[in-house]
Amino acid sequence: MTKSKSNMVKRGNYYYKYICIWNNETKTKEQVPVKLAHISKYEKAIYRKGEVENVAVQLKRDGQLYRFKDYQFTWMSKTGKAHFKKPITLAEGISKFIENRNVSENTMCMNINSFNHWMNDLSPTLLCKDLEVKHLIGFVNANKHNRSDTSINIDLRTIRTMLLFLKDMGDIDEIPSFKRALKACPINDEEPIYITEVEFNQIMSTDWCLLYTAKRDWYKEVFHLYWDIGVRLSEPFFSTISGNWLEIPKDKAKNRCARSVRITPLQADTITEMQKRWYEKGKTVDHIKNYSKVFKKALRHCNINESKHLHSLRHSYALRRRLETNGNYTQVAKELGHKSTLVTEKYQRCDERKLMDDFPSYKAIIESLENGVLNNTSAKKSSAKRGYLPHHSIRQMN
Repeated sequence: MTKSKSNMVKRGNYYYKYICIWNNETKTKEQVPVKLAHISKYEKAIYRKGEVENVAVQLKRDGQLYRFKDYQFTWMSKTGKAHFKKPITLAEGISKFIENRNVSENTMCMNINSFNHWMNDLSPTLLCKDLEVKHLIGFVNANKHNRSDTSINIDLRTIRTMLLFLKDMGDIDEIPSFKRALKACPINDEEPIYITEVEFNQIMSTDWCLLYTAKRDWYKEVFHLYWDIGVRLSEPFFSTISGNWLEIPKDKAKNRCARSVRITPLQADTITEMQKRWYEKGKTVDHIKNYSKVFKKALRHCNINESKHLHSLRHSYALRRRLETNGNYTQVAKELGHKSTLVTEKYQRCDERKLMDDFPSYKAIIESLENGVLNNTSAKKSSAKRGYLPHHSIRQMN
């Protein structure tokens, strides 16, 4: 760090001007970057230095020097106009973030749900710039008794993303450290909760819940689709069918990662019917969620662990593909629509021998594939059932 002749400081490739501010008897320095990287721009840096000094003098004369840190100079403002930053409240920050958010409907619902949790614990009028670590720790402690660490962790990451957005927009200068709060509620690293083959066959063969007598076979058909292709709950509704492919668009995918999943004609018919019924119900989110509710009732009727849910079918699919690909997590990540294999590698935690026991027919398929051909009768039946494709195909789209 070197000082220039004009009372500026050069740090790295940039010049900075410091203004001293007295708060009672405490002296602090406010640093203003003049954002000029080259010595050839030195004269312009001198001009900007003069502008900084003029603003400081005017604010001091008006008794408002304490507002200096909120002043946005022309070269610091996204609009190119000098102005005072208007402090933004938590409620205003959330609204601004949501208005500029370009994510899938599911992700937006999760974000709004997280913000509702925050608004229950913090005042909507709290200024975002005043949000501190103590607020984060207080939020964690207030929710620990009735919510899981994973859910709280998601809320913390959501509010952190919002604050980073506001920082990029110039509404706040810094964000508090989330390290302590996130450490207090780590993401659950237990094995994924999945449906075994025996459990799935039980659901498919049992006449559960007389309330759904007229629709029971339809629900079973839908559940079989999720078991077979491993898509997320909402993806069949927002996708299009192109021949033997289910095209999942980027704007509807959870991680903004479009992909195409290969399907059979029978699976295409099921998806078409799902979409038709959804349209008839006004394309509501509740209609989609109803499949999860019915699946839960089926689990209860079959005395299957209620910690499992419809999304567990996706985990079952991922684990079967882990077996079939011999642990090729790059391939499995593409099929699941994961941006990173770090997410997919959670399936490593499951013991392979136990998986073989939990998915016996897939064990037969794997043994046959290892011999180079599907020559085992039970394997043929298993792979042919419902049009299952032992070599799942997928196209990753840009």
